[in-house]
Amino acid sequence: MREGIIAGARGDEAQSAVRQAQVDVAENARVLNQSGANASGEMTLRAPITGRLAMVNVQTGGPVDGMTAPFVVENTSAQMLDLQLPERMANSVFPGMVVEVPVAGGEPVRGSIISVSGTIDPVTRSLLAKARLDTSPALVSGKAVTALLKGTSPTPGTSIPAAAVTRMGDKDIVFVRTSKGFEQRAVTVASRTSDQAVLSAGLKPGEKVATSGISELKVILGGE
Repeated sequence: MREGIIAGARGDEAQSAVRQAQVDVAENARVLNQSGANASGEMTLRAPITGRLAMVNVQTGGPVDGMTAPFVVENTSAQMLDLQLPERMANSVFPGMVVEVPVAGGEPVRGSIISVSGTIDPVTRSLLAKARLDTSPALVSGKAVTALLKGTSPTPGTSIPAAAVTRMGDKDIVFVRTSKGFEQRAVTVASRTSDQAVLSAGLKPGEKVATSGISELKVILGGE
């Protein structure tokens, strides 16, 4: 083959390599421009929402893992609550029910149930529900709280002091005052806080229950 033909082929290869390099440079410049990086390699991260910085997963001078979010921003305009409900509440909790979360030194934070799982966990014998809450600085993300379910429901609930409810075997019971003393009665607890319990079955409004001496009543009436 002649010298000129070889030189021409090499020139075409060089031109192709230059064009490829130009394409790569243009693409890298586009990516850097979208990411907020400047010519020195510094990158500005912009949060897609306005909220509270909850977690920082990077350190100055350290690497950034492409699979890990460098920052976690909490959306303070919408708070969600995950509830773990006992199996017995499977048919008494539904979307739209009012939820209240007590907070120390202030009014409870209100919200409503937005979804209820239809599957019971075989290990914990519980099901999950989600609620949307009003915003409140008193609530901290990740913290365990007590929630009270209330409002309209297919079965109206009766609220009594939580101390009145005790367990015997696999049942929740209360001791109801009668003309002859007290009688043991099985109840269904729809929700419970440290102070109050809401019963969906087993007790009628106006009936009085024992709130003290529960251990003695269990021995006398329950045979424990």
